[in-house]
Amino acid sequence: AGGAARVWVKDSADAQTQLTQHAADVTTVWAQYPGIFTYPMPDTPEVPFAAVNPDGAIDFYFVNASDLDPRRTECVATPSLAWCVRGTNAGFAHRAAPYPGNKSSAYLVVDAAASGDDLVDTIAHELAHASQFAYDQTEASWLKESTATWVAYKVVKKLGLTPGYSYRRLA
Repeated sequence: AGGAARVWVKDSADAQTQLTQHAADVTTVWAQYPGIFTYPMPDTPEVPFAAVNPDGAIDFYFVNASDLDPRRTECVATPSLAWCVRGTNAGFAHRAAPYPGNKSSAYLVVDAAASGDDLVDTIAHELAHASQFAYDQTEASWLKESTATWVAYKVVKKLGLTPGYSYRRLA
C-alpha cells in the first residue's frame, strides 16, 4: 500500500507465501478506501520497540488464534492476561501512539487462518477502526462497529465480492 502499511506473519516454512498473499490482500483493501473512508493516522515508530514497529506504517499482524498480541508489552510479561490472546475474534484494531487529544493511530491483528471474502471483509472492517481512531479513539462501541461494518460492506461491494455476514464481530 505504497509503504503506508506493513504486513507481518509468523515465521514458518511457508511464511514468504503467506506474506506475499496477505500483503496483496491488504493492498487490495487499502486501494478501495478513497471515496469510502479515510486512511488511519501513521503510528509512532519504535513504540513499543523497533522489532515489532520499525516505522510509521500501519501494521497488520496475521496471527493464529492462540498467539499473543504482538505489540502489547504487558502480554510478553504476563501472557495469561485475558486481552493478550486473540481468541475467537476474526480480528481487532488496537489504539497506538501518537495520542494527540482524543485521537490515535492503530495496529491490526487478523486471523491468519481467514481467507477469501471473509478475510477481505475483516481487513476492511479493522482498517476502518484504525481510521476511526484518527478522529475519536473513545467513540461509542455501537457507532464504531456499525461504521466499520458499513465500510467493510462498501469495500467488499466495490471489489465485486459477495458480502456474507454469517458471523458477528465482537470488536
